[in-house]
Amino acid sequence: MLLRATQPEATNDILNSSKHQAYKAAIDAALTKYADDSELWLLRGNAEEPTAAGRGQRGLVGAVAYYQAALAVSPANPAAEHYLVHAFESIGHPEEAVKHGEIYARLCPSVPHAQHMYGHDLRILGRNDEAIAQFRKADTLELSYYKSENIPARYDWHRIHNLDLLAGSYEFKGQVKQAEELMREFFSLPANDGLFASYQGDWPRFLISRGRYVEALSAAGQMTQGKFPLQRSMGHLLAGRALVALNRADEAQQELARAEKESENVPESDPEPLMPQARRLFDGQRNILRGEIALRKGNAVEANAQLGEVLNGFVRVKGSGDGVIYLFTMLYIAQQARSAADWELAEMAAKQMLVFDPSYAGGHYVAAVVAEHKGDSATARMELTAAERHWGQADPELSEMIDVHKKLASIR
Repeated sequence: MLLRATQPEATNDILNSSKHQAYKAAIDAALTKYADDSELWLLRGNAEEPTAAGRGQRGLVGAVAYYQAALAVSPANPAAEHYLVHAFESIGHPEEAVKHGEIYARLCPSVPHAQHMYGHDLRILGRNDEAIAQFRKADTLELSYYKSENIPARYDWHRIHNLDLLAGSYEFKGQVKQAEELMREFFSLPANDGLFASYQGDWPRFLISRGRYVEALSAAGQMTQGKFPLQRSMGHLLAGRALVALNRADEAQQELARAEKESENVPESDPEPLMPQARRLFDGQRNILRGEIALRKGNAVEANAQLGEVLNGFVRVKGSGDGVIYLFTMLYIAQQARSAADWELAEMAAKQMLVFDPSYAGGHYVAAVVAEHKGDSATARMELTAAERHWGQADPELSEMIDVHKKLASIR
């Protein structure tokens, strides 16, 4: 009874560390009496997350021991396997995460999220085609469920997330036509909370990265009229990025101001979508916009400081299941740096892309362009060849791939 009372009390006051500790202590007390209760071990692992609203998604090394204890008393427990995928991913051990992901997917063959989670770490380990297969399995299961239960897809948060990661996996391969088809559906689904509404900013991000700035501005404008403050603030930031690309930096500055004003309406804490510090979610996008404005205005020092920090921030979370999307922003930053003749920033972006994922063709492509600028034809040839290999299944009309072929032909 005490345990049930402390949990909602701690969750409703989510930033109160004392109540969080009291909740953990209540679970510990229960475990001394019921050490063979796997549900208590799972709850205790959840409670190791930053707040009492933990649900198995953000556990670190401390949570691992509790989930392993749950497996000791309840072998083949799918919840414990699921939470271990997240925990090992969070502490940078995708090779362990993928083992538990395979077990979770096998234990729950009809659960879309189980198939999706296995795909997470296949993607991190560079097994992109296998990841696509898992995300496709989740997609098929979801569509079957919606049809059999007559439930609109818009009510399933997982639909947005799975489509986004599936699209990102195709974009990684340079198959942007397939990615676009999925993202159009992803953007059309009304999100049910601010977190996933903000995720839909990946559609205007995609349009910006493909040079379709007017379309991006329109999509971002839709977000600025959305239901949630976080969605609206992200919309203003993405509208600003499109405006910078359209050489309308002053208007972009106005969008930045609107985004910062709108962010004041984002709640400091919101336990329902697990957003204890929701305002931080758009900080990275804000810094990108600030850096791009500085780059457009010719202030290389400020641009490199802002965008360099963005690149470093991306690399710090390179083990994230949905972090692949950061690579495409890094590629775009490099392209903008080249356009501004900021070769220091372009080289920084190339290096960080290759640290993030050496199997991403975009990193090799930018490294080749930088080497070519330096007059290092041997390195340029090597990196172009690597880009050609990694983009071997890319759309033939992918602009970067066309440039790779052109440069290789010139060198050869």
